[in-house]
Amino acid sequence: MEGRLGPDGSIYILYGDQTGPETMTTSELWKFAPNSNWTSGTWRQIFLPANLYYGSPVTGSQGFGGLAVDPSHAGHLMVGTMDQYWPTGDVVYRSTDDGATWRDVSSVNTGGQSESPNLATHDNSIVPYFDAPGTVSAGNWPSGIAIDPFNPDHSMYTFGGGLWITSDLTKADPSANSKGIVDWKLDDLGIEETAIEGLWAPPSGKTILLSQIGDVFGFAHQYLTVSPAQGNYNNPAATPTSMDFEQNTPTTVVRVTDGEWGAKPLGSISIDRAVRSSNERGITYGIRAGIRQSINTNFNLFEGSPRS
Repeated sequence: MEGRLGPDGSIYILYGDQTGPETMTTSELWKFAPNSNWTSGTWRQIFLPANLYYGSPVTGSQGFGGLAVDPSHAGHLMVGTMDQYWPTGDVVYRSTDDGATWRDVSSVNTGGQSESPNLATHDNSIVPYFDAPGTVSAGNWPSGIAIDPFNPDHSMYTFGGGLWITSDLTKADPSANSKGIVDWKLDDLGIEETAIEGLWAPPSGKTILLSQIGDVFGFAHQYLTVSPAQGNYNNPAATPTSMDFEQNTPTTVVRVTDGEWGAKPLGSISIDRAVRSSNERGITYGIRAGIRQSINTNFNLFEGSPRS
């Protein structure tokens, strides 16, 4: 549940039947307009846009997890869907008529399913591992949305991998320029909403840190101030369960994954500091409890065992 106070004194409350993510099935948005002394007022339901929910883990989910009210313009609202993973990712909608109509301000035209196709761009140049430029959409779980009280064009929202920011939000508003494109930029260098599950530091060589990171898999870091140019682990593209390197020659790195999201558990080996990997072989098919592995100093023993 989220509550926001509008510039005219109205209160907006977004409800969900569950907290989310991956549990919410329905949401409602209500507005309370108080009388002059706040002793009474009027409640009105604002009908939310239909959530496409293709591929949602909650079949038929109509959940919403984010709400923003423009502090300087009454009736200007933004909401974000919850658990719409495909084809557009979760969607951020904007209204300038107090919820009478909504406009998708975050989606690219993916499979013709966007409510407002091609009315948003997403610049992910500082985190290229998300996807190829021009194909990135809103992301997932935009539960934190804000509009700058001093500049209605300046808005931002959080998602499962960072913070999208725009400086031209009002291009989407109904007007002579109502087909204007809203340009979002992932402009949160050094601030990412990710879960660090493991770190390994080779004793020498150009790779100074190996990371295990939920959702975005992890990286072989040559520097700690920029995103690795080679991107994240991609063979397989999965979060490692465990990693290790050969102590005497730390350019040799082994990595295992337990087959998340139904994929086959795999082991990988790299001889160039984990910058590139080649599949070694499939670990026992069906093991889903996780694998821990290690490599000895001369790389003549590579041992994997089920994780307890």
